[in-house]
Amino acid sequence: MAKNDFTLTAGLGGMPRLELVAPDGARAEVYAHGAHVTSWVPAGGVERLFLSERSVFNGQAAIRGGVPVIFPQFSMEGPLPRHGFARTRAWEFVTAGVEAGGASASFRLVDSAETRRIWPHAFAARLDVRTGGAQLELAFTSRIQAGSRSASAWPSTRICV
Repeated sequence: MAKNDFTLTAGLGGMPRLELVAPDGARAEVYAHGAHVTSWVPAGGVERLFLSERSVFNGQAAIRGGVPVIFPQFSMEGPLPRHGFARTRAWEFVTAGVEAGGASASFRLVDSAETRRIWPHAFAARLDVRTGGAQLELAFTSRIQAGSRSASAWPSTRICV
């Protein structure tokens, strides 16, 4: 993969976003806010993800629709905000590039004083997004400091039908 073939640009509400475009025309849009995938168009296709018209792009609330990252808890199954805090935090854009058959990007979120106030555990999370042809691939990894409690994570996809 060629390193940093893409850069963040201003999206809705001026929020930083990355638009990946594969050589075959497949596209994916990822906002740094929550590392949230808001759009995916396969090569030669049409938009496949639902994005609510009620989404507010202000950096305060979670984006509604698309593919949010749910971490470190699902729903209200713990003491944290609904679906955890990862979807309402600014993620760091690590790298993006084009490779044979697709385009990919990586985003990272690490613990901070703010996250430790509500969840007192050291962690590092990464989301890798890849598109090309008729595929959108997401890979989420996290490392939580030994001795910390367990956590849940998964993408929660909204698809257009």
